[in-house]
Amino acid sequence: IARRIPWKTFFTNRVSLTYFFANWVFGFIGFMLLSEMPSYLTEILNFNLQSAGLLCIAPYAGMFILSMSFGIFFESMQEHYNWSNRLVRQIAQFIAFGGSGSMLIICGYVDNKFIAYSFMVFGQALLGVTQCGLACVYIEVSPRYSSFMNTIGNTIGAIAGIVGPIIVASFTTTWSGRQGWENVFLLTGVMCTISLIFWSLFQTSDIVDELNTPAN
Repeated sequence: IARRIPWKTFFTNRVSLTYFFANWVFGFIGFMLLSEMPSYLTEILNFNLQSAGLLCIAPYAGMFILSMSFGIFFESMQEHYNWSNRLVRQIAQFIAFGGSGSMLIICGYVDNKFIAYSFMVFGQALLGVTQCGLACVYIEVSPRYSSFMNTIGNTIGAIAGIVGPIIVASFTTTWSGRQGWENVFLLTGVMCTISLIFWSLFQTSDIVDELNTPAN
């Protein structure tokens, strides 16, 4: 059975590659903020360490709330206005990556620490909307092999989570103080933009035969 899984197609098909890159961006943002947020809050925004520990909770609470809220919203839109699955996936991903990327860029340039923190909270929270986008697409394009593709995507996201803190360390060493973080957030915004371009072009909610057919 393992020999018949279309491994090569997973890494050459433009649809699956679009999804894998989205997993990379999601992992980069999520794990980067998870590991580096306390440092940013204390060293750049000048919150004390005790406050920073508590403040790190809000983005993830917001992430949970938005993932649930948008799930209900999109279900309502499909039920009452016949929104297609693809329309939902497109809007959800643009809200998630467009919102997160822009919020983090703004966060890097705002001087007031409370306003900057608010943008960081929204930037992280909006990632929760991917539960209505990226989290649903593998089962749509390849019901037969969705578990394998999802595992690959999650692995790529985890690798991005390892690379993210390394990039943060490199940027903040090369550019001291706020400028290093500004460049980190700019890089994040660029990755979000590239991912959304590919997403708008290649994302589909129809079964992709190449990804759902056993290899010869």
